[in-house]
Amino acid sequence: MRIAIDAMGGDHAPEVVVEGTLTSARQLADVHHLLVGDQARIDPLLEAGGPVPSNLQVVHASQIIEMGEPPVAALREKRDNSISVCARLVRDGGADGFISAGNTGGAVAAAIYYLRQLEGVKRAGIAVPMPSEKGRCIVIDVGANLNCKPLHLLQYGIMASIYAKEVFKVPGSPRVGLLNVGTEAGKGSSLMKEVFSRFERLHLNLDFVGNVEGLDVFRGTCDVVVCDGYVGNVLLKASEACSELAIKVFRSALGDDTLPEARAVVDEGCRRFMERTDYASVGGAPLLGVRGLCVISHGRSSALAIVNAIRYAREFTENKVNDKIVEQLRKVGIWGRLSGWFGEAGDDE
Repeated sequence: MRIAIDAMGGDHAPEVVVEGTLTSARQLADVHHLLVGDQARIDPLLEAGGPVPSNLQVVHASQIIEMGEPPVAALREKRDNSISVCARLVRDGGADGFISAGNTGGAVAAAIYYLRQLEGVKRAGIAVPMPSEKGRCIVIDVGANLNCKPLHLLQYGIMASIYAKEVFKVPGSPRVGLLNVGTEAGKGSSLMKEVFSRFERLHLNLDFVGNVEGLDVFRGTCDVVVCDGYVGNVLLKASEACSELAIKVFRSALGDDTLPEARAVVDEGCRRFMERTDYASVGGAPLLGVRGLCVISHGRSSALAIVNAIRYAREFTENKVNDKIVEQLRKVGIWGRLSGWFGEAGDDE
């Protein structure tokens, strides 16, 4: 298995990306790591990190898409940027997937342009594993598709349920909820009502629990939450800020007269809380629906986040998640054509 890693992407690149890739290469002997970026900057970091494992190779890329650059324009003007080189490696069979903590829009655009979408997939979606009382809840989409049609959201639920089952080992049929302004049937916009109806009529082994609210993401009401990219991105960013605020509030509550024993208890509680909510524990979010694999990591990713992103990329590939997505969508397509389902709302594209 071969995974390409964008060495130049992220707030702390290339140092932490090289460190994380070196650690992963030493731990995962069955994965060939392709570190993509400016070789003149990467080589000294590798040399400083000790002996370079034989399953790590540098692939030179002379350009970088900066975090604030417009992604589509950057892809056109900087053909040799590290994200595009990663994507072309996957397209050409040189890698099974790629990981980037760089410009999210650039990674999404490069994946869709170079890799194309899986058979039957209308729109790709970013699936973020978020912490819940019962483990993880996969939220899809969190930014790739802001203007969703009913079929897009339906396919998101199918793709993310397979991801939850195969990578996060959710037993049985993953529970899928539709993020809405209330749990009652009939709530929400015309889009949400149409998607609700389609999920209810879906003839697949998928456990649709109905409408859910934002709080259900963290209560573990379901394993997958479906929403459009606008709502999902707001939910993601708000939850990250809330997690950081909680730690600050806990620690600021300690006065100067706090006993050392009490301070130690609070510090340990904060450490456990951060471990449970830290994005580094998963490392990244896959862009579901493209050929191969694109994993989008947080811009602030640490070396640990890079290690875990590579580990989950291996799980994704080994469990043939894309093959299972295509198989399920074929079943939906056959049933939809036989029942005359597609085209009801003009959303089959």
